Amino acid sequence: MLLLEYVSPTLADIVKHFNAMTNMRLGLRYAQCEDIEKAAGEYMDKLRKKSESECVKEKVAQGLDIDSALKACKEGKDPFAFLKNAEGISLAQGGKIDVLADIFKKINIPNDRKDFIKSVVGETTITSSQIENNRGEKSIYKVNDDFRSETSDRFFSLLNEYLNSKTVSTDSLKDLSLHNNSVTEEQIKNITLMPKAKQYIAVSKISSDLAYFKTISQYRQAMDDLLEAMRAPGLDDVQRGVLERDYNYLKEKLERFNEERQIYKDYNEAMSGILSESEKEKLSTIINDDGTSSYFSDSAETQDKKEMYLLEEKE
Repeated sequence: MLLLEYVSPTLADIVKHFNAMTNMRLGLRYAQCEDIEKAAGEYMDKLRKKSESECVKEKVAQGLDIDSALKACKEGKDPFAFLKNAEGISLAQGGKIDVLADIFKKINIPNDRKDFIKSVVGETTITSSQIENNRGEKSIYKVNDDFRSETSDRFFSLLNEYLNSKTVSTDSLKDLSLHNNSVTEEQIKNITLMPKAKQYIAVSKISSDLAYFKTISQYRQAMDDLLEAMRAPGLDDVQRGVLERDYNYLKEKLERFNEERQIYKDYNEAMSGILSESEKEKLSTIINDDGTSSYFSDSAETQDKKEMYLLEEKE
């Protein structure tokens, strides 16, 4: 760290900030774990009470007095046995509650958006004896990587299309563009005229930025959809609790994603500055003031070899 502070105070400050953010994040994780355990306990307690209430209603309807019904229901082996799924089948009879899937049946949003939410937050499944919280298989970084790969492939496809026909279709440009940031044929033309190495760099940078904005947009849309789901009629406290938990989960992931991107952006800018200074130093070494000699001249190379030889002799 001392060496880094000497070479680049800016980069050293970024690394310190990153370490501080990591420690702060770790502290927040401990606090969140405690909150999750507390919320999970409250959640299970609500479900258990709801199941007992349904059990009491059923036992009373069968002719038991209220005291006998309460006792029988509290002694039940499976805590959620009398809950019912969306089809009205009790969990004691083999029914299963998929909380998000049941809620999504009550709201009118496209199926692809419902599938995306379930892929990133997972599903809460309730059986007669337990609650299973299956986390989504997609992290925000996987979503971003998928967007970046897809965007990069489309870009190179457009470059090839322009090379072959000297034009690109409007539909192809529209598929690649953001709603407030269009990709134009002129941009494709300019990238096509670059050397291959610079093409890859340009496409990589553009794909990374477009993927970032698409990831942010899709997560915000998912959060809006969860808020809409919370307003659906007929939801109980348990269902609203699941939706609120999933909303906060996406919000936390999105905030962390933005924070880390900003940190890496600062890091990359600092590294770029260091490399730029290095290039200037190299150029000043390569070209003398009179422009007559070079770092790569025969005399310079001979001198370097002599110095290396003398150094080996001394060792």
